[in-house]
Amino acid sequence: MNNFIKKYNKYKKLLLIILTFTCFILFYVLSGRDRTQVTVAEIRPRETNSDHLQQALQVIDELDVADFNQATTTSIFNFNLWSKLHDDDPQWVTPSLINTVPTALANTGLVQAIGGKLFIPLDINYLHETSWLHAIAQWVVADDLPHRTLWESYKPVLADEVASEELTKVLKLFDWTVRNIQLAPLLDYPTIPANTEGPVKTVSQLGLPGPGYSRTNRDVLSLGVGDWWQRARIFVLLARQQGIDVVLLGLPAEFGKTNQPWLTAAIIGKELYLFDFKKGLPVLNAARTEIVTLNQLKADVDFGRTLFPVAHQQQPQETFEGLVGLIEADVVAVSHRMAILEKYLTGERQMVLTVAPSIISLRLRTEHQINRSKIWLPIYEGYFFEAALHEKLVAQDASALEFVNSTRDHSLFHEVPQLLEGRFKLLRGIFDDDEANLGVKGENGAKTLMMASRIPTKLIEGLLENEGIQQSLGLLKPSGTPNLLWRQILVNKQHTFVRAKDYASFCIAMIHMEQGHYHDAIEWFERRTIINTNEGAANAEGKEATPAVNAAANKNVPVGQPTVNIQDILSGNSLTHGVTEDISLTRSAFQDLALYNLARCYVALDQQAAAVELLQDSESEQQTGDRQLSKLLRE
Repeated sequence: MNNFIKKYNKYKKLLLIILTFTCFILFYVLSGRDRTQVTVAEIRPRETNSDHLQQALQVIDELDVADFNQATTTSIFNFNLWSKLHDDDPQWVTPSLINTVPTALANTGLVQAIGGKLFIPLDINYLHETSWLHAIAQWVVADDLPHRTLWESYKPVLADEVASEELTKVLKLFDWTVRNIQLAPLLDYPTIPANTEGPVKTVSQLGLPGPGYSRTNRDVLSLGVGDWWQRARIFVLLARQQGIDVVLLGLPAEFGKTNQPWLTAAIIGKELYLFDFKKGLPVLNAARTEIVTLNQLKADVDFGRTLFPVAHQQQPQETFEGLVGLIEADVVAVSHRMAILEKYLTGERQMVLTVAPSIISLRLRTEHQINRSKIWLPIYEGYFFEAALHEKLVAQDASALEFVNSTRDHSLFHEVPQLLEGRFKLLRGIFDDDEANLGVKGENGAKTLMMASRIPTKLIEGLLENEGIQQSLGLLKPSGTPNLLWRQILVNKQHTFVRAKDYASFCIAMIHMEQGHYHDAIEWFERRTIINTNEGAANAEGKEATPAVNAAANKNVPVGQPTVNIQDILSGNSLTHGVTEDISLTRSAFQDLALYNLARCYVALDQQAAAVELLQDSESEQQTGDRQLSKLLRE
């Protein structure tokens, strides 16, 4: 029980954030109005300089460093004072495609709050995430550094200059997504336990992890990990910030069954350009010379059938005709209040807040012969999963605690806050310190913040035995704390500092890469991020991210307490249970993504042989695509 309490306390800040969204979800469960979709009208604002609006937007601007719960309360208060000045838009109604959402989801206030003008906690998180996505979508497409133009040579020649420019932007955003979100396995939908009591619930409402919904967009962007559905969703949202619609293509399914996503499709001109986020590659034609479109696959059925799962290969024509458009349309993105707010955003705040799923559906039907479209459900399932997960964590459910610990452990950011601020700066493309005013120290950039998060190896190694080091790191033993408990606290801190150094090292490597400093990026990937499991960490020259084993015995350890060193932590050894099966910390948390980006740096330097060697030996979740890329580089 004590262990559960300790783990719960560890995650209490995360729980407060989850609780904010949970309270909203549980509160809005009343019935709402049913409307039919029309185009959102241009809203003529009554005033252009509302103090309340500006105050609310200022809070949103500062969310990266603010207390999220307090900021949410303040911004909602000001948004709602502002929104009272506005009448309903008479032409706005609930999107008709909401009718494609299953009854279990549609009969909740989560969907029925769409028509309201009052802002809710969910909106503040949405605006914060969208501000990151908007920033990424701007700086990523702003230059033509070699690593960003890898796929340009596979772009077909387009007579339409606008379409050509849009495809270039899409390729850059696709590439950023693959390089910055490490691919995690796609979970199967779990089976509902037979002994479940009470009203029938979906797997997400039961808090059972599943595909696409087990991580929020915030988790994916801040932690840099996601399954291929989550990768695809981030890509859709990035492209939306550039005014480009992207959908997933769902495979045909029997009535009542879920249409499983197949490929991701960017709608550009009269074509659907296809991308495979499981492989981390755009889909190429049979000759592997150009990015393929859906129309081209339909015209070459023999090749097209090879891209379908085995169950759909026997009748490829029927499969092509039965494809379904899966549209990412968050309940907030189709809301009345976001349609109003979007009209007031100017300058750097001019984000795309809304989506019109019925218009996208119409384009798919009339221009691309995709006759059926649906709202893609994972984002909706995710809201219910978060609420159920919160309840399980409060109840100290062992499986929920283990899930959070293994997939979305934000405690690292709480222990080393510079990491989170540095990550947000990285997402916004603020890599270097602000030196706009000569002689005046400006805000720190991502690189400085990440460097500050890398505690020297000697301090980490000496943390358990040296009280001076403990004090220098702000760790003071409270009076009356048992020695064994204090030692466990220090071991946990030691573990955290090792992981923080790993995270920061990877991010610094990525910053160098994004700036085109490929030799520096290679140095950080090879010497400070990637851990060669065939070498002892102490013998790997320059591998600061993995502190060497401290072999000296601790003479001050109380009788009966084990001596713990860094290698014990990295290998997953437990103080009480001996060696555990989990040895994930013997490698960087970003090992796979670091190896991939290392290869990409070599490609950018035109050192194809080095890149090919790395990619053909890939053992990552993306290994099929990595090995295909290695073949492309050899051709």
